[in-house]
Amino acid sequence: MGGAKQLDRNIKDFRSGTLVLETMDRARMTMIFPVILAIEGSPSMPPMPQMIAREIGRRGLLTGLPPVALLGAEELAAIEALMEQGANFAELMRRWKVESGFDALPFANFIDLTPDLRSRATRRSRYQDECWGELMGSIRRGLFHSEDRPDTD
Repeated sequence: MGGAKQLDRNIKDFRSGTLVLETMDRARMTMIFPVILAIEGSPSMPPMPQMIAREIGRRGLLTGLPPVALLGAEELAAIEALMEQGANFAELMRRWKVESGFDALPFANFIDLTPDLRSRATRRSRYQDECWGELMGSIRRGLFHSEDRPDTD
């Protein structure tokens, strides 16, 4: 719950003007979407999001906001790839957490169910593909002393 406490404090500080973010005008903010990143991975299938949401609510954290979005590294990579194709992060969160009826499901499931065709082909961003290619090239060179073109999948 440390992440939820920190997020709650930062949102309250932002709303009160204590936390100033140069690129964000809080007067223009109509909705804040709480997002907790779990880079090492965390269970995101029901009932875990509901249990986490109940505990956050029981502690009085993140009140008056859409349900917290729990995202892992893979989901964040998919979001980055969608944004490269023109998607807007706040719009994705609004559609997932407010409008879809799938807010308790992982983001990957929401994307599979969304009618937005951009999501059908989205796997990784260009940056992730480049990093993956570099990693695979290093592994091949180290293991096989080969300069073969690395796989991208």
